[in-house]
Amino acid sequence: MFDLIIGSDLLYEDEHVELLAHFINAHANDVCEVILVNPGRGKKNKLSTKMIELGFSSVHQKPLHTDYLPEAFKGHILTFLR
Repeated sequence: MFDLIIGSDLLYEDEHVELLAHFINAHANDVCEVILVNPGRGKKNKLSTKMIELGFSSVHQKPLHTDYLPEAFKGHILTFLR
């Protein structure tokens, strides 16, 4: 079990939402922070809904300081706390 779970670019298909949420829930301690970088494939709201159902709070943030990237970053940093 973990106090902190970090991941990036994990959601490709709708069925990944359920798999990822249950994986996180199975490996998270009762008090846990989860930080995921999502590149913007339209799955963040579905994941957040599922994580809230599992007892986590949810915050989405656009990353700061992305001016070094050749194109605008379309994604979000997703933070879940329990």
